[in-house]
Amino acid sequence: MGPLSVESAIQQTQAKLTKFPLLNRYLAPVLLRRFESADWNDNRLIRAILRGSPRLDEYEATFRNAELTSVPGATGIFDVIAGKDPDYDEKLFDALAEVRLAAWARIEGYRDIEKLNAGGEFRTPEFSMTIGQKTVLAEAKHFRGRDYFVNYVADRLEGLALTTGKLTDFGLQVWTSDKYSKMLTELRSNRIVWLKKAREELTEPRLLSLERTLKADPDAEVQIIEGLFSVRRGPTPGRVFGGWTYRLSPREAVELCLLRIQEELLAKLEQVRTFIEASGYGAAHVIIFFSGVDEWESEWSELWKSLDSMESWAWDRVATIKAEGDKLIGLPFELIVGRYKTLGTGKFDSVEYRAFHWQP
Repeated sequence: MGPLSVESAIQQTQAKLTKFPLLNRYLAPVLLRRFESADWNDNRLIRAILRGSPRLDEYEATFRNAELTSVPGATGIFDVIAGKDPDYDEKLFDALAEVRLAAWARIEGYRDIEKLNAGGEFRTPEFSMTIGQKTVLAEAKHFRGRDYFVNYVADRLEGLALTTGKLTDFGLQVWTSDKYSKMLTELRSNRIVWLKKAREELTEPRLLSLERTLKADPDAEVQIIEGLFSVRRGPTPGRVFGGWTYRLSPREAVELCLLRIQEELLAKLEQVRTFIEASGYGAAHVIIFFSGVDEWESEWSELWKSLDSMESWAWDRVATIKAEGDKLIGLPFELIVGRYKTLGTGKFDSVEYRAFHWQP
């Protein structure tokens, strides 16, 4: 495959999406706006479409189950995302989280699903809905990866591979260095600065240099972005994998996952509480829906193991989070999270969403 121009990428994206009526209706317009930006190839969904990823069938099924045309106010979920927005990719997956929430709610028997209008001085929950005689407010959250910078660097390099037509003999593996783990606080607190540094360094000439070096010496490691990352050859041509060399123990992984659950859950409950107090909305139940859990695959896996093994310290922490949530919202609430179903081979299959259990 040779170099891919933006014009050709647009044409191919449009052509491939015509095979998926709902993706073509809802996603095509917002993705075409993404091409207005010079770094459009950073977007993993566009790359998935151009590669003809089998996950497109899953996305189409999610939109089909959501039945957005039957949800007042929901057909414009993606309209507010501007193509040159620096946070475009994050906002896109936040909007996809709303679609997943609507699909889950419909499958679970919720009715009268309505997208609430945003506006005013306070954040508005995504949806109101009913089940039985209860009115429910529901808020979706894309549960972002634990370290966005690692994912971004991998996305950046893979996007360059796509548009240049390079890395046809091998892919790349991008690993964090020891320096990276020592600078985590700096990297996270000055995220925009470091993303700009990555974008400025990782250009077509830099990718070509990496390819030449790794072709000449298959065992070489090349340092990039001020020595924060080490780049090596990867097994799949054109694909780039990003990972961490600093490893968490099983308990550390569980503690980190529970901390993020606590932070994200309480922030969303606070948002819903503020809305109810300001609007006088009469809700009897609250749902917080976490989408995008696949990027936390290892941490969630360790959490389920700890809970299934009845480890008391983990359950004590869960009870603390639930008590904080109860005190904050003052209403019954559910946390809906994704959990992988596995095939007999042990490989991950699809994600199923279920209520988080607050007690053994």
